[in-house]
Order: sequence, then structure tokens, then C-alpha cells
Amino acid sequence: MMTVPTNRGWLLSGVRAIRVLLLLLVLALWETVASFGGSLRSYVPHVWDLAAALGRVLGEEEFGAHVQATLIALGSGVAIGGVAGILVGLAITSVRSVRFVLEPVVLYLGAIPKIVLYPLFIYTLSVGMASKVGMASLSVFFPVAVSTVGSAWLVRPVWLRAATVLDAGRWQAVRHVALPAMLPSILTGVQLGVAAGIVGTVAAESKVGKEGIGHMVIDYYSRLELPEMYVLVLLVFVCASVLAIGMNRVLKGLRKAEERQSNQPLLL
Repeated sequence: MMTVPTNRGWLLSGVRAIRVLLLLLVLALWETVASFGGSLRSYVPHVWDLAAALGRVLGEEEFGAHVQATLIALGSGVAIGGVAGILVGLAITSVRSVRFVLEPVVLYLGAIPKIVLYPLFIYTLSVGMASKVGMASLSVFFPVAVSTVGSAWLVRPVWLRAATVLDAGRWQAVRHVALPAMLPSILTGVQLGVAAGIVGTVAAESKVGKEGIGHMVIDYYSRLELPEMYVLVLLVFVCASVLAIGMNRVLKGLRKAEERQSNQPLLL
């Protein structure tokens, strides 16, 4: 018996088709510029040149070491900056007077391009791994902290009053009422923080040091090996996209679990 696709199925199929068409359009435009772009042809290699460059990049003896250095800096930055951002955000939201004082400070500092502060990390932490971890941590911290502070507005006062009526203690109200309401926004901040951490890590590696993907990009650029440079940039983009998709699926799973939990009786 044949199953009739639902409207949601048709919608998802249409979205996938549009994405494929956009990808093909970008490839066609890229190849058109590479073939008939005049002065731009020297800066835009053919697709098959990029494919050949991919093999050369992956065949580099030190490629694995550079990837490992970037992952260590990024992972450490996500752990340090993410935990610090959540803790600081929760501390700000827990006391109203503290929130009025510190929330604008966090918002304003979060708007500053973090790369301009990298010389401070070099001066205090040297040009090694520590300065890159510091740069990644700072890049992750502010999106997570801002999202955590903003998530407090999702907690409706009536929910807390209802928990009080049910004789819930402060920790029980936070555990069963406040945190579940704040969690989606916090996780969205973590997702944004990871993206910012990737940018901060690669940018830091491109400035100083002799390891990491950012260093490889600048090294290829200095030698005018543009296909290899483009390949590395595309690899970073693809890896970041895959990571974002994975985190988005985790976020959706947590939201579904929260919806199922919300349909259950509240036990405090």
C-alpha cells in the first residue's frame, strides 16, 4: 500500500531541492568566473584545480598536527568560555541589582571585535597555545553569557509563583521551572559561541605562531598557492556547518524532550 507524503514531507523535499539548486548555482557561477572572469581568473581557480588541491592538502605530512592544534585550542576555548559564560549569566540574572549594573556591561563588551584584544593575550600568555585558547574562550564567552542573561526573560513570574504555592524551595523552583525554560536560549548561545570560537581560533592562528589551520591558510596565501588556501577555507566552512547541524539536532531533541516533560504532571 502506497503512503501519501504529508505536507511536511513535501516541504522538506522542497527545501532540500532548493539547497541543492543553490549549491549548483554557486558552482556554476564560480566556474563561469574562473573561465571568463577576465582579471579575476587569476584569483578564482577551476573546480577541478580545487579538487586536486584538496588531495595535496590532505597529503601534507603536518596537516594532522595542524588540525589537532586547532581542535585543542577550540575545544579548550569552548569548555572554558562556555562554562564561564553560563555561570556569569546565571549569576547576573539571580540578583536584580547585579543585573541592572552588569547586563549592559556584558552587552556592550560583547559587541567589541575580539580580534582587537588578541595582542593582550600575546603579551600576557605568549604566542603559544595559551594565547589561542584565551582568544577562543573570549570569543565563546560573550555569546553564551548574553544568551544566558536574555534567557531569564523566558521565565514567567507566574510559573515561579505557582512553584511557591506548591511549597517548592528556591532550588526546586530553579531546577524544575527556571532552568527548563532557560535551556533552549542557553543552548542557542552555546551554538553561536562555538561558531564565534571557530572564527576566533582561526583568526588567532593566522596572526602569529606556526601551527593550526589559520597558520596554514596564511602560509598558502604567502606562497600564492590559492587553490590550497581556498580548500582550507572550504574545509573550515564544511566542518563548522556539520558541527552546527549536529548541535541543532541536539537542540531539537532537547526541545522535544522538554515538550514531553511539560505534558507530565509537575512533581516538586
